[in-house]
Amino acid sequence: MAMSPELQAMYQANRVKMLELKRQFRMFFWFTVALAAMWFGSAFFIGAASTIDESVKGPFKFFTAMSTGVMQILIAIATFVLGSLTSQRKRIPSLIAIGIYGVSLVVLLLQVKTSLSPLSIGLLVLSLGVHIWAQMLCNHDDELKEEPGYPLFSVEADTPAEFEVSAVVRARAKKASEDMETVGGGSAAPAHHKPELTAPSEPIALSEIYANRVPGQAPPKLGPISLETQQVNFPPAAAERLEAFAAPEPVPQPEIAAPAPEIPQVQPLSADDILGVADEGLSGRANYQPHEELLPDPAEVRRRLAAMKKAREQGKSQQQ
Repeated sequence: MAMSPELQAMYQANRVKMLELKRQFRMFFWFTVALAAMWFGSAFFIGAASTIDESVKGPFKFFTAMSTGVMQILIAIATFVLGSLTSQRKRIPSLIAIGIYGVSLVVLLLQVKTSLSPLSIGLLVLSLGVHIWAQMLCNHDDELKEEPGYPLFSVEADTPAEFEVSAVVRARAKKASEDMETVGGGSAAPAHHKPELTAPSEPIALSEIYANRVPGQAPPKLGPISLETQQVNFPPAAAERLEAFAAPEPVPQPEIAAPAPEIPQVQPLSADDILGVADEGLSGRANYQPHEELLPDPAEVRRRLAAMKKAREQGKSQQQ
């Protein structure tokens, strides 16, 4: 449920008051630190000043100065400790500090002979006033404790979270509720229909299938084959279609052996034949056939070589 605007405004106002209260308690803490430093720093001077009285004579001056200084230091420590605890919004430490300062002030006003010096009356009054202010701050804190949302006064922290279930979770919950209807009884019928399978007929041997097969025609599609009996399970309809392919037994045909290819005999070439083939060039090599009747005459080959040598010598002489 969402928070009303009036309640949100009250939360905002209380939150501002809480922030201001925390700021004042921080100021109180630093005031107590300053007071503790004043008590500790004045211990030596007030201890020395306590020996000026003429009633204190001889060795009693030393003991009077030491006792007064030690008392100042103890009050400084108590001021710091009790002030630190009071700054955490605790009332009891402040009441203890008020009691200490009040008793000390009364003793000094009555002029009772103690270790306290009359010069510390100013510090006692100042410390007493600071802790009275701390009591007022504690009263404001008690008032805020009665308000809803203490101590954060946050609208988001006090507003209950709204959790929305995802679509996947809702779908699973719906399916689970449907399945719960079948608890204690029969199972719900599935939405899809299972295919009906026909019972297989008696197994048929493979030799019977290929017994009357027509050459060039493939047999009908086979069913599952048993590895132990080498038989195929056909439904009745497949067995009826198998009879349509029945035909007389094929006549075995004799196998005809293919003749082995003849390998031509190649005779080795002589030196003259090789020279003639080289003169023919690439075209002659492409059309070359190893037959003697196609080779040129050796005398013609020698004539061509002599002509080529003569032409080569003439070319060299012209270049020179």
